[in-house]
Amino acid sequence: MLKSRLAFFVLSGIVSVGCNPPSTSLYATISELGSEGGDMSGDMSKPPICPAATGLPGDILAGLCLDLAVVTDQSLIMKGFNLASVVTNCGGWEVKERGLQPKNIINAMGNDATCGLLFPMIVTNSYPRIILSIVHEGKLGNISQSGKISQSVTIWRTPNQDAFNQRTIIELTPSDTTIRPSIELGAPQNTGIPFWKISSIAVLGQPH
Repeated sequence: MLKSRLAFFVLSGIVSVGCNPPSTSLYATISELGSEGGDMSGDMSKPPICPAATGLPGDILAGLCLDLAVVTDQSLIMKGFNLASVVTNCGGWEVKERGLQPKNIINAMGNDATCGLLFPMIVTNSYPRIILSIVHEGKLGNISQSGKISQSVTIWRTPNQDAFNQRTIIELTPSDTTIRPSIELGAPQNTGIPFWKISSIAVLGQPH
């Protein structure tokens, strides 16, 4: 059963996110997955190409429907990912323990840490709607820490909240014929070491 873990999002529909640019919105759900991976809705009669794309209509763009449990750093780099686009007191991102994670975060003794990655440049093929979906889990140990997806959807937790295990789906409206999403983790000094692991990524184009 799906249930929301973020009070400021609803379970379905297209919802604007805070003061984000109008071209970006929450497309479907931000919901907790069950211990077996969860029922992420949609037609389950056919196995999905990757977990992030389960139940989502559209065409996979740039081959980006990835199960990160079966890839390597090198294969992502060869596909066009930049796993170290922002590295402040952080060693970038790496595939570890069946997921993509930030590595070597140092945010003690006056050091703010930021770990960012960039997707490959994606040709949108004139699709008016681009869907970015990730399956991920983690725990941000302080309210000042943040996980940002494509500079628009910020996932955060107060120190006393449970870790999250969810799929996040956002809609990106391209302003040109290409788009390059990003993911960034911020951990200010002396706020503890956050945990964030991404297990699947999908980018789809939808005609309307």
